[in-house]
Amino acid sequence: MEISPFYDVNILPSHSKKTAIVSWRVAKFLRPAEFYIYRKWDGGAEFELLNETAVYGTTYADTTFNIRNKTDVPHYKILAILDGDEYESPDVTVFAHTDRKAFGVAQNIIRSNYLQARQDGIPVLYYPAIRNGKMSSALDDVTGQRNSVQCVTDEGATGDTEVEDANDYGTYYEGGYYRPFITFIRLIGARVQRSNILDEGKFDETVQNAKFLAFPPVRTGDLVVDVATDRRWLVGTSITAHLIKSVIPVAYDAYLTLQMTTHPCYDVPVPSNYSYLLHQLTWPNHSQMI
Repeated sequence: MEISPFYDVNILPSHSKKTAIVSWRVAKFLRPAEFYIYRKWDGGAEFELLNETAVYGTTYADTTFNIRNKTDVPHYKILAILDGDEYESPDVTVFAHTDRKAFGVAQNIIRSNYLQARQDGIPVLYYPAIRNGKMSSALDDVTGQRNSVQCVTDEGATGDTEVEDANDYGTYYEGGYYRPFITFIRLIGARVQRSNILDEGKFDETVQNAKFLAFPPVRTGDLVVDVATDRRWLVGTSITAHLIKSVIPVAYDAYLTLQMTTHPCYDVPVPSNYSYLLHQLTWPNHSQMI
């Protein structure tokens, strides 16, 4: 019996009553694949393709999700294409891991959190960190430490500098981060974790407590950018997921560490259409990658 490379395909409620988030995990070799999402309703209906353009990553926002009556149960499956080979996920129903009531309760909480964040939160770009693929050329294959090369100054002095053109923004993998999402966060409080005395002066490392929406999932090492002020935080290891029925995430709490302006994450580009998308921001566009 062939083992499916798809793990934990889930259908999660979103901020809108007509939007659901399809999420999945796959075996490591399949992560660079193109993904296509199919949906059908109960009965003899055929699966229909929802996205003409391939999805790269592990999530898709179905903006035509609309359960019309209590007998409707949508089914989904995902097709992955990699190097000409096709891999199909199992058929998953929308209530595979929970019941209709819990799904509705989660949806109401998620939407309430979204509306509150729109009022007293700030819009940010959320960049998920790349966690697989080609290792950065700036890292030593054996030790995993960042390589340095000898450089010569105009005065003839030599010194070590990091490998240039690594294109990893200080992370472990080439590219550093996936394309960003626009989302909202609510900043709760900040504290100085420790102070560092550097050549250019004193730098206070500030740790910020933040509340996140249910989407996208919050992971250690992800980058959060406040475009208005160009503050850039990295998500720390302290993350709390708030779940319904221990399955459906409705919010996240996490600690963010503000980075110095000399950190490579400040080289991560902000999409040129960010301002336009922010002004046009209405759900479900909110869930889409830029």
